[in-house]
Amino acid sequence: VDELKRKLEKLNLYNFLIKDEMPNSDLPRLLNKCYAGIICLDPLHQTHNIPGKFLEYLRSGLPVLGIVNSNNDLNSIISKNKLGNLINDLNVYSLEKALQYFDLSESEYSDIQRRCKSFFKKNYTTDKVTQSVVKRLNSVID
Repeated sequence: VDELKRKLEKLNLYNFLIKDEMPNSDLPRLLNKCYAGIICLDPLHQTHNIPGKFLEYLRSGLPVLGIVNSNNDLNSIISKNKLGNLINDLNVYSLEKALQYFDLSESEYSDIQRRCKSFFKKNYTTDKVTQSVVKRLNSVID
């Protein structure tokens, strides 16, 4: 964290907030101050997973910039549901183009916030996940 802060300072980039590890209870308050969330997974990461921070971004109504390999489940989830934007390679031109997506009008931003929150409630609340697990277990047992 300290090294990243020094690099940002050296580059005169002051519109970043780098925080040390914090308790989960502080996360909603911090995310309420953010415009978007970033998920950047190592391109060698080949297993399917949904990072916890993705769920926190959705619950907070934050559009997501996903930087993931092309086989990751987040590609279809984010694009199909219009929850943000994605790139599958980390080069400056792809990143620049992906970030332009986030230049949203106030009404466009409100729409994407609603989609993110709605998608979270429809798919990832404790009740929804529990129902999904029970359904899967029942299909294996039967």
